[in-house]
Amino acid sequence: MKKIITLSVLSLLILPTMTNAQTTDTAGVDVRTRTELTSDLIDARIDANIEARQNLIEAHEERFMDRQENQEEFRVRLQEHREGFAERRTEVSARMEERKAQLLENRAEIKLRLQEAAKNRIGNFIDRIINHLNRITDRFDSASDKLAERIADFEDRGIDMTESIDFLAAADVQLEETKVVLAEVVADINTELDKDEVSRDTIKALIETGKDSVKEVREAYVKVIVSIRASLKVDTDSNSGDQEDADEEENNGGSE
Repeated sequence: MKKIITLSVLSLLILPTMTNAQTTDTAGVDVRTRTELTSDLIDARIDANIEARQNLIEAHEERFMDRQENQEEFRVRLQEHREGFAERRTEVSARMEERKAQLLENRAEIKLRLQEAAKNRIGNFIDRIINHLNRITDRFDSASDKLAERIADFEDRGIDMTESIDFLAAADVQLEETKVVLAEVVADINTELDKDEVSRDTIKALIETGKDSVKEVREAYVKVIVSIRASLKVDTDSNSGDQEDADEEENNGGSE
């Protein structure tokens, strides 16, 4: 009986101790497990962070390489664009120079045509003037012949035509000089028209020279006509005086 009681007491004493030991062992295992789990988690996080950072670095490097490639490609395209632009600019410059040369050539040709047209107009105008002046000199030739005939006729009538003959001779000389002047004017005008730059002032001055010479001829023949009329008036007055003297003598003789 005593043994049984003793074993029971021992059991009561031993069992709590074993239970506490087992509990202690279980808590240690849990702590180690949590520690190990925490360490693994940390390691996993570290690995994940390292992998993420490595991926970020690789992505950055990839973007950098892409950017480098894009920049290089951009530089290549820019260089090609510059070279193409330089070629186009050279081509455009060449075309512009060619167009300028063509325009200058056309302008020179147009200017030449205008000059030729102007020369033709001036030439035609001058021809009309010179022909007009020549017709005037031809009329003076005809007038000179008629005046000479009238002077001879009046001389046959006994009228003194000495002054008229002198004026007619001077007018005929002036007429011949005018013909020479007109011929020189025509030659000088043709020389001026053959020049690249025609001087209108020079041509105008030459024409005025011809006109002035013709005007002098006209004035010379006017003097002949005035002289003839004066001679006729003198003769008429003289005849009237002679007739009056004769009538007076006749009257005086009759009265005696």
